[in-house]
Amino acid sequence: MPLYFVVFIFFMIHIQFLVRKLILGTDRVDFFYFSNVYPFTNEIAVRSLVYVLLCVFAFFLGFIFFRRNNIRNDFVYEPYDAGVIKRIRAISTALLMSHAILTIYIILVSDGSYGSITQIRKSFSFLYELRMIPLVMVCFIILNVKPSVLLRYKKNYFFIFSILLYLAASWFIQARSIIFEILVCFAFAYFRWYGDRFRFRYFVYVFIILMIPNIMVMSRLDLERYSFFELMVGLFSFEYSVIFNNILAASFLRTEDFAWGVTFIPNLSLIIPSPIRDYFGIDYVNLDLYRSVAQFGGVYGGGFSMLGELYINFGWLGAFFMFSFGCIYGRLTGKVMNNIKVSLLLSGTPLYYSAFVLAVRNDLGIYFKYCVQLLVVTLILGMIFRSKNTARTEC
Repeated sequence: MPLYFVVFIFFMIHIQFLVRKLILGTDRVDFFYFSNVYPFTNEIAVRSLVYVLLCVFAFFLGFIFFRRNNIRNDFVYEPYDAGVIKRIRAISTALLMSHAILTIYIILVSDGSYGSITQIRKSFSFLYELRMIPLVMVCFIILNVKPSVLLRYKKNYFFIFSILLYLAASWFIQARSIIFEILVCFAFAYFRWYGDRFRFRYFVYVFIILMIPNIMVMSRLDLERYSFFELMVGLFSFEYSVIFNNILAASFLRTEDFAWGVTFIPNLSLIIPSPIRDYFGIDYVNLDLYRSVAQFGGVYGGGFSMLGELYINFGWLGAFFMFSFGCIYGRLTGKVMNNIKVSLLLSGTPLYYSAFVLAVRNDLGIYFKYCVQLLVVTLILGMIFRSKNTARTEC
């Protein structure tokens, strides 16, 4: 099911609008008081659609080829070492509560506006980057402890409360990426325990989740200006489909010589923690190329495009890199879904998924930086919480 989730994301962000453009002549999407226009010809739209379908198909093939076929959704539950679970539960609870308290503090010292909250959050950016640690621990627990077992014991209630408080605080500051991360973690755990098979209702759930950012945007609006019909149209609009198709189209038109990795390699310096970067004056490299391509597509802010950047760097060979991504994610998914126990190293898999989906609307430098940091964190946590896995006590 994670495979179809990724395919559905590409469908929503790229494919569905390009199909509507070519069949129905749709060239704009209205999103509340915004109006996003696709100014390119049908020829460019066809080229974009072929490129997107090729890349998605390559990812699909890589995933299928490298995922094991012996899927075991009904394996016998065998609890992880209860001592390890207990220590990780305690530490992750403390870290989640600390993160939630920090977020509540930001809400209290701000003037309540989104701009004010965002500005204050920037001064705590390193602490927010550290959320990766408790999230890996949460994934480890929910991938190794059945939901029925987790809910059975009162000692888990404070752990569950810390997650809910973390989510609620993130909602109030409209931290969409943070909310998306935790939802992906629980969705992945659900597929592990209750069956990793195609279900139409899963796509309904994903569609609803994709509407969460629109609900957050509505909280910034003067709702009295809009009729109920206008609010519903805005709620179910997906303006990203125009923005990132514009960037993809601009990538075709603006690329004369392929960059061969130049766009994202310099930004691998982001792997270094931000306090160290600040001390040595290492800056984020926001290449003029990003800006010029986005502005050529009529996009001013709002991220970049994974497929656009793949084309800028590798042209049609970008499909090969999507095949490679599919191989990696297929292998990781197979190991998590098949293994009776999930190691801390593999517990980062849901976060790799969330990073990949977020990278669809961002640049690859940030994605690779996140993946390397996540790999380092899971390796270190795996060494700290070594276990012989001999305990059979329920958690």
